[in-house]
Amino acid sequence: MIDFNFEQFLCPSGKVDPSHFNLIYDDYVCSNIEKDIYHGLILLEKYAKEGNFNIFYKIGIHRLHLDLIRLANNSEFDLHTIVFELYEIMTDLGYQEVESLLENTFISFLYEALDKQKHNEKEKLTRSYLFSIFSNIFKANRTQLCNFIDQKYYLSIIDEFWDHFELIDEDDDDARICASILKLISILFLNNDLILKNNSNFFRDCSIIFQECFSIDDRIILPAAVQALNFATKVENLSLVYMFYIQRYFEPFFTFVNSVHRSVRLNILSTFLNFKQLDSENLIRIVDSGLFNIELNFNVFGEEELLSFLNLMYHYILKSNEIAERIAFSRTLFEINNFNLEGNNLTFKVKEMLYVVLSELIRCHQINILDQVFSLCPLFIEETIDSFDAIEVKNKIIVLRAYQDLIDYIQYDPNSQIFEFLSGKLYSKEFIESIEQIVQGEFQSDVVNSIARSISSFIKKYLENCVISE
Repeated sequence: MIDFNFEQFLCPSGKVDPSHFNLIYDDYVCSNIEKDIYHGLILLEKYAKEGNFNIFYKIGIHRLHLDLIRLANNSEFDLHTIVFELYEIMTDLGYQEVESLLENTFISFLYEALDKQKHNEKEKLTRSYLFSIFSNIFKANRTQLCNFIDQKYYLSIIDEFWDHFELIDEDDDDARICASILKLISILFLNNDLILKNNSNFFRDCSIIFQECFSIDDRIILPAAVQALNFATKVENLSLVYMFYIQRYFEPFFTFVNSVHRSVRLNILSTFLNFKQLDSENLIRIVDSGLFNIELNFNVFGEEELLSFLNLMYHYILKSNEIAERIAFSRTLFEINNFNLEGNNLTFKVKEMLYVVLSELIRCHQINILDQVFSLCPLFIEETIDSFDAIEVKNKIIVLRAYQDLIDYIQYDPNSQIFEFLSGKLYSKEFIESIEQIVQGEFQSDVVNSIARSISSFIKKYLENCVISE
């Protein structure tokens, strides 16, 4: 089945040519020869992956379902797995695509498969696709999720998870089923109200599953578990969030930050961001346990991870000055800042987010934090004003408010040790000219222009008063 020339159906761009669709469908998918059907289904998968779902409307979704279900149920062919793989791809495209697929014929087919495949050793890979298909559908359609829960199908997935979890060292397909069940569990967390009214213990059983998954370094299970954790902790039900806010979890969570799996790194950072909905007293426990004293592995950290970590700092700073102080003196902020100073070519997006973090630390109005900011980045004012045009509007506002707070601070505490250092920068000719350019510029934000005008006006009045005093 592998020896097939797919290039004959491709455009110069490498995508499947839409003009070949009828030929592919009629001569391959609807063929009586298994290998031709298989190749036809591979090409349909490529259409779906390439975002060309609308091409299926040429034959109609109802006919597509009938043909695919017929192929999956045909005992003479071994095509059930690729059919489910195709459905898994199609249901993961978006809300509109999923809605167009939700015919009764298709839904009945899925539930029949859910009942039949459970104890079939040959259907393991197919079953992993099946759970993923249900998850994709439930993300797009709450009515289908309600039906699944009302029929109590969710009750059996815990036992099925453990059945396959025992075998993950022997067969990757068992691990894939576990991974798909974890994905489904995360969807159930987000819709917990439908379950809690009838079964208060279900999510406790799920938390035990997570605990076991976090304790093993399986290349399939761990990324799936941390991704599911990320989704599960987005829930607004704080009692469920607290199920993962357990101190014994913190250390493995910190380890995941430097995981060799990029998805694990990003998902655990997103999970810590989800915890920001907790109150500051609870949040500081994570900080004090070492969240911002992790030694980052810059060999694996890319732009997205650095942006995520700095964004995490930003949101935690907003929770309390106590947390902000921990972050200001943290190992992680020091290392990211040093990584920047050592000429490691951080992208501007990362530098911009670093400026945002430093700006929010300035806005805490604490002298020890202020001293630390300018110890870390003595040229903060020069660097931010020089690159101001390139900074996003929302971040321009944060930086300008930091300038404003610095000016207010040195006015109210002119005897502080940092007064002379800051006044030399903020009242310099270069800074004043830069602020004037911002006032006169077109930043498409009234807030930016308003703050800049306020800063400019204040500095001018201050300097005029200084001249009069002299």
